[in-house]
Amino acid sequence: LDTDWIYRRILPVWSLGVARVADTAYRGVVQTGYSRVVRLIEGVYRHYGPEGIFARSWPTGSTVLWVAIILCAFLLAYYL
Repeated sequence: LDTDWIYRRILPVWSLGVARVADTAYRGVVQTGYSRVVRLIEGVYRHYGPEGIFARSWPTGSTVLWVAIILCAFLLAYYL
């Protein structure tokens, strides 16, 4: 008789409480993930969008300068 009372009265109340906590945690994780994805998309659009820094054309001279700097850095790292 006692076990009948436990699974008919206590277990449903306890399972509803656990389900509420799990639902709250799930919603928090989903909301946090969603906001991070939105921020990532906004950052990518800011850099690669029509007015972004990577959408502009760079002068050939500055591009060659950066390639030379990177090659010198690799050369120094190779010999050290």
